Amino acid sequence: MKIILLAITLSCFIGSQAQIRVGVQAGYNHARLSPGQSSSEIYSYSTNGFRGFNAGVVAEVKISENWIFRPALLVNGKGTRLEKAGFGNKSSRFIELHYFEVPMAMIHKWNTGKNLTAFAGGGMYIARAFRGVEKGVEASPGGPSFIYNSVQFSSHNDKNDGLPTIINPFDYGLIALAGVQRKSIQLLASYEHGLQRVFPKSLVFEKRFTNRVFSLSVVYLF
Repeated sequence: MKIILLAITLSCFIGSQAQIRVGVQAGYNHARLSPGQSSSEIYSYSTNGFRGFNAGVVAEVKISENWIFRPALLVNGKGTRLEKAGFGNKSSRFIELHYFEVPMAMIHKWNTGKNLTAFAGGGMYIARAFRGVEKGVEASPGGPSFIYNSVQFSSHNDKNDGLPTIINPFDYGLIALAGVQRKSIQLLASYEHGLQRVFPKSLVFEKRFTNRVFSLSVVYLF
């Protein structure tokens, strides 16, 4: 959380030194965890796509004629569908996570026609999870059962717990984005490549799983 506050403070300082526009953003996320296939000493895993959303406020700080610094504060929905099998147990569950996220990117803009501007750029993001749920079914020798839990947030899983799922509360990574703008409206496509391990390392999740998110959003600048 301190890192997020530092990023917001830095953005405000830069904004005080240059021309700035603020706006609102909302859109659709297609999220999943990578890799798509993995295994540990106990289980094998596969991951599939998950539908989420993003919403929040953005700013555009004009650095030069064609360069923009673009910070934002978003609620970002991530997650995956996780299939797990091993020792006679098999489960399928959706893991839905919500983060407070601060993406920061440098953007280059250029005119492509009358009242139309294109832009592209990249940067990084930092995020803090505040909500997570998992729901699905599990089959074991004792019979089937339903899964519906709030995930637990921790950077450690020393007890190697499998349920409820333990999620690292912090996330960070790289971001690339591109779009077009007409007057005050932007159509934006972005991709997030997470670098932080989503599940703390344990016997349950030995391999590193990281977030991947593709987003389509609409932005209105005031």
